[in-house]
Amino acid sequence: MTEIMQLLNLDLSDDSLMETPHRIAKMYVDEIFSGLDYANFPKITVIENKMKVDEMVTVRDITLTSTCEHHFVTIDGKATVAYIRKTR
Repeated sequence: MTEIMQLLNLDLSDDSLMETPHRIAKMYVDEIFSGLDYANFPKITVIENKMKVDEMVTVRDITLTSTCEHHFVTIDGKATVAYIRKTR
């Protein structure tokens, strides 16, 4: 980040910019890439199929966010997941 700021001819000795490279690195670790920590994964619960549903279950418009590993650019999208229950 420091190199980018230097290429933009920003004054890194300015009080408002001095800690910016550190703040941006911290933002990537604590916020943008926080989903890479297994402790932050949502918990999944298995429940009994009391209603004996055997049809396809579909969930649409699931919001997702990812990051391009090549450019570190955030990608937002929507997903659809469908499944047919086989066993409990």
